Amino acid sequence: MVFSALDFNGNQLIAANVGDNSNMYQNLVTGDLTVSASDNIVFGALTAGVTQDNPQNITRVNINDYRGGSLAWTISGYSSLFDGAVSGSIPNSRLNWDPSQATNYNGENGADNAQIALGGLATLDQVRTFANGSTAASGEFVIYNALLNLSILASDVADDYNATLTFTVA
Repeated sequence: MVFSALDFNGNQLIAANVGDNSNMYQNLVTGDLTVSASDNIVFGALTAGVTQDNPQNITRVNINDYRGGSLAWTISGYSSLFDGAVSGSIPNSRLNWDPSQATNYNGENGADNAQIALGGLATLDQVRTFANGSTAASGEFVIYNALLNLSILASDVADDYNATLTFTVA
């Protein structure tokens, strides 16, 4: 930094330099791109022997992009089979999601939610898109209540079934 001082010596104005230059540095490191979701999704109990849909929500999905720069991202997911505790399984092709039906999604702390596009209706028997972020989508995003639906057939055996919903980020 350079400072100047003005010295009045009688009728003369004399400028004198005081101080010195200071170099400043900022180290900005790359952060991470992460996704996290609700720990447990519990579908309501149904009576066996009836073909029916069992809707539920993914309560909350958090997406954090702290990588800096202009980097796009995609959040995807798929489900394992619904394995029964005693009997067989329910195919994951009968589970679908529709992130576009989320009740709300927000950019947090200045992130612009207009920079993300939510995926559409898809079965989860293979990797499907949950959301895409543009090259301007950085920061924190939260997606609330994305729709899930599990189709139950009359031939499904009464049992306690469980599956794993896996999210990936790229």
